[in-house]
Amino acid sequence: MTPANGALFTGAMWYRGVLTSCVNNGGDGTPRGKGAARDTVVYAVVLPANSQGFQVRISSGGEIIATRSVAAGLSYNSVEGLRTGAQLLELLDESGNVVAKASSKVDVSDQPSNGFCNFNYYVAGLE
Repeated sequence: MTPANGALFTGAMWYRGVLTSCVNNGGDGTPRGKGAARDTVVYAVVLPANSQGFQVRISSGGEIIATRSVAAGLSYNSVEGLRTGAQLLELLDESGNVVAKASSKVDVSDQPSNGFCNFNYYVAGLE
């Protein structure tokens, strides 16, 4: 697998907009499906052949929750530790320089919005 159209990289992260601690789903208390939910940031990155020394750094709520090596081709994983606030995935080159990032458009909350805990995922692409 290689990035399309000669790009140096491609990828995305996705995360839920509320933590599993969110309650009061329209007055019903615990949202349906909460048992399957996990507080994670998930990512997938595609790098060209012969890529070496790249890493992804994942921050949640302004704190780094993981730094992981990624290799040529497809690298993907999930990282426990989703926190309230902004989410950020940074692609680092072998010197530790940020060469791309995916920033959340919606901050994570632990409170219902309009009385509901929306467990849908939000996606942010690498730019």
